[in-house]
Amino acid sequence: MPIRGILTNEDFEKEIAQADAEMKACKTAEELAGVWKAHFGRLGHKALGRLLIGMPTEAVVAKRAKAVSHLPVE
Repeated sequence: MPIRGILTNEDFEKEIAQADAEMKACKTAEELAGVWKAHFGRLGHKALGRLLIGMPTEAVVAKRAKAVSHLPVE
């Protein structure tokens, strides 16, 4: 049984790319806060923070894949 709430790798890649595009389009801190609130529940603060400091989406996806690789898959 998958862990409740965990995204598949494909879903995570799609959502992190969407969040990255939305973050890059932000002009104000308020807009960025709105993007953050929209995505942190599914992606987490760590992944969003990595995007915020300029880490490429591919690297964020790779770090997440490594972090969840030990979890059981059913």
